[in-house]
Amino acid sequence: MKKFLFVFTTLCIVTVNAEIYKIETKGNLESKYPTNCIEVKELSNTNTPADIFVGIAKCLEKSDYQKAGELYFAALAYGRFDAHRVKDQTAHQAIPVLRMNYLGNLNETDTNEFQLALKRVNGELNTICSALKELGKPAYYPNYMIQHGMGAFLEEQSKSALVNNFDSDKAWEDVLTNYVKCTK
Repeated sequence: MKKFLFVFTTLCIVTVNAEIYKIETKGNLESKYPTNCIEVKELSNTNTPADIFVGIAKCLEKSDYQKAGELYFAALAYGRFDAHRVKDQTAHQAIPVLRMNYLGNLNETDTNEFQLALKRVNGELNTICSALKELGKPAYYPNYMIQHGMGAFLEEQSKSALVNNFDSDKAWEDVLTNYVKCTK
């Protein structure tokens, strides 16, 4: 008796008699403009979370935990904004997967230092909030996230992957106020 296991996400693994086939959509979690270990104010609002996570990894390689922590907040804020505008709920897992891909293999020292830096950044929200407000809402098409969801496999190409009548100003304000917890 043959057993079949089908798992469809961005990364599709199909097991048939111990053979594994990897099916991935073009653009899944793609970083088109990877950043370096830079300050948030040096980012562009055309940098996606996939781009920013590259910079976070570079900061961690240099043990620059503070910059890594600040970039992490920026990546999460942009990822939250993208989750507001991308229809496909399964695509919203792009951010946790990026986190796993770039931070999942940190050694204990780097993990502890990075967590301390995140606490410092969280304790100094005015600084990161000012940088995010200056940076502004994302100005890119969230292909990295769209291509991560089931819709990339199942939906017709002609359908819009974005929420209809999306209010980007309202969504960005929501991210800053309710997610990052910036004060006005």
